[in-house]
Amino acid sequence: MRRGRSRVALAVLVASCAIARAGSAQDVACDRGDIEVATLSFQGNRAFSDAVLSRAIATTASSRGYRWSGFLGTKRCLDRTEIPRDRLRLIIFYRNHGFPRVSVDTLLRQRGLGELEVLFRIDEGKPLRLESFVVTGLSGVADSARVMRNLPLRVGARFERPALEAARDTIARRLRNSGYPNADVLRNFETDTQRLTATVQLDVAPGKLARIGAVRVQVTPLGGSPREIEPRVVRSMLGLRTGALYRERDLVNAQRNLYQTDAFPYVKLSLDSTRAATDSVIDLLVEVTEGRMHLARVGAGYGTLDCLRAVGEYTDRNALEWLAFPSGIRRFEVTGRLSKIGIGDPLDGARDLCPQIKSDPYSAKLNYFGSVTLRQPVIFGLRTIPTLTVYRERRSEYKAYLRTTAIGGLTSIAYQRNPRTPVTLAYQLEYGRTDATAALFCAVFNICELTARENLQRTQRQAVASVSVVRDRTNQPLNPMRGSLLRFDARHASELIYSNPDAEFNQLTGDARWFRQIGSGVVLAGRVRAGGVFGGRLSLRETGEFIPPQERLYAGGETTVRGFRQNELGPIIYLARDTISKDTVLASGETVQLIRADSNAVQRAIPAGGNSVIVGNVELRLRSPFFSELLQFTLFTDVGEVWNRGADDLNLNFQQLKWTPGVGFRVFSPVGAIRVDVGYNPYQRQSGPAYFDQPLAEGGNLYCASPTNTLAVRNGVQDEGTCPGTFKPPPRDRFIQRINLNFSIGQAF
Repeated sequence: MRRGRSRVALAVLVASCAIARAGSAQDVACDRGDIEVATLSFQGNRAFSDAVLSRAIATTASSRGYRWSGFLGTKRCLDRTEIPRDRLRLIIFYRNHGFPRVSVDTLLRQRGLGELEVLFRIDEGKPLRLESFVVTGLSGVADSARVMRNLPLRVGARFERPALEAARDTIARRLRNSGYPNADVLRNFETDTQRLTATVQLDVAPGKLARIGAVRVQVTPLGGSPREIEPRVVRSMLGLRTGALYRERDLVNAQRNLYQTDAFPYVKLSLDSTRAATDSVIDLLVEVTEGRMHLARVGAGYGTLDCLRAVGEYTDRNALEWLAFPSGIRRFEVTGRLSKIGIGDPLDGARDLCPQIKSDPYSAKLNYFGSVTLRQPVIFGLRTIPTLTVYRERRSEYKAYLRTTAIGGLTSIAYQRNPRTPVTLAYQLEYGRTDATAALFCAVFNICELTARENLQRTQRQAVASVSVVRDRTNQPLNPMRGSLLRFDARHASELIYSNPDAEFNQLTGDARWFRQIGSGVVLAGRVRAGGVFGGRLSLRETGEFIPPQERLYAGGETTVRGFRQNELGPIIYLARDTISKDTVLASGETVQLIRADSNAVQRAIPAGGNSVIVGNVELRLRSPFFSELLQFTLFTDVGEVWNRGADDLNLNFQQLKWTPGVGFRVFSPVGAIRVDVGYNPYQRQSGPAYFDQPLAEGGNLYCASPTNTLAVRNGVQDEGTCPGTFKPPPRDRFIQRINLNFSIGQAF
């Protein structure tokens, strides 16, 4: 048995020096005559992976790109002075993590001319187990059980010194968040290397319970300009109340509240040294520096489904400062966006620039969005963000619909009790119309008459109430490597919230993503998305009620199932370029016409969407062997299906899902990953109903034209009935026809 305080201090000091040396000691420049480290490996390690151990030492092998090509990537050479130090680093690493009897040997083997293999042979030995764990000093602390909950030390587990430090820091942090700003925790531990046991005692000194006293605010204007934000406004946004228990996390949240306004590039909260401090009252000083209150920016870009696009924004970060209620800083934003530039009327002079959407009728008009938004980043110091937006827009979904909003309004409140789990409540009211093909209304909604279609496509009001919950536990937003993200959305429209009674619906969607780093630069990523749209009544069966096209669910394309083109997974409707009409004599002796389309006469395919969707994605993201900080390769498999409950002959099961594999690469940039994905689609195009949309000059009628159509046409009017989904487009026999190329910015999920 021996005391551990002095020895652990020495061990930590040695380890710190060794690890610091590990980051810079090795000569990676490889001067003439140096020996290249071709491979670095470990043998006998069971508790820790090769990737973990390689980060604890200085010696590093050449990159894979250099090994493959001889000139791309990084060549790394041997520093012989670091080999014995690396052995010591590994011993210290193992001892700190509970393996006191570890032994490490080093083996250097010549691989070729000027190349060397480095092998560390490790005998871990038996681990040190925690026999006793005692915490004293919490007898007078309220809710001491919460302070002790789920500590990283556990009796019977392997004793690790980093876990001991983590337990000590956890107790101190929880006390500082419970009203004890001066809490301290002293540690004492003993180890018995003969019995392989350890005992730990933590002595807690919580100090006196303290409350917040006065809060003084000091505002520094930008560059000598007059001050624009009053101290009282800053104080109202902090969420700190005089007399409340002192909690360290409340100070962090207060600082976040101020940063969230974007009005202050510098925020500091500290103890107010101008006032006499006491043990039970803490006075605070808040120092902020004003930033630029007015900001404007413009941007432009290109997308395969948007053609050229442009955006402009103007922001006033301290608007309506004269308004006393509600208190706080108000953010005023004016936003304008244009897309389909080059192909949409009136800016349609470059159609050859965007060949993929030349055949899309809903891209024939310029898409736009203009809005005015008033946002209060923090109200009354609470973690709620109220927003009011008034807008006007025209937007299209590829080959599906065109939505034009004459005027719309959106009000929302984002509640952030936990900054990484925001909850957003919203209410949207707009007056607009949705244009879709006559075939879509006839095939999906059984609305085939011109008058009925025009009635549904007239300008009318639509109100939607929604709730969105996001739980983000990823390590970074643009290119996550670890963690998970869960999202749930619910949307409701009914006459109860002032929506048009002809378009009532309920929509529920969920999205789950997870990311695991399984090696150096290798990430396994997965996503599952599912959703359903219901009529005015929640039912697992199709109710037959009309659901607006823009609220139906679609899949296929760059962010869902990449083997299919945009929105073309699921039910498809076909428009025939021309038809074959023949006279048929019925049993009654009457002569009628039957209209049928030829399989090679497809004008375009129309995604019908569905009321149900499920999508799954798995990606293996691999660091490039050359330019590893810039490039990333991806192997992926996407799976999914879109269908209509109660309408399609589909009892969804594993075999009926559509699977499309593919490969891709990403080039990282300041705006995100520039992504190219190549998906392979092994399936033939789906059968569906075919229609012929007669030109207006010839009558403007819509005719079912499926090959097995039996709906007779009398005097230009077709009999009512269901158009059979028996039209089969030309097969895809060539390999190139089964390839789908996706180009976009940002990861797929």
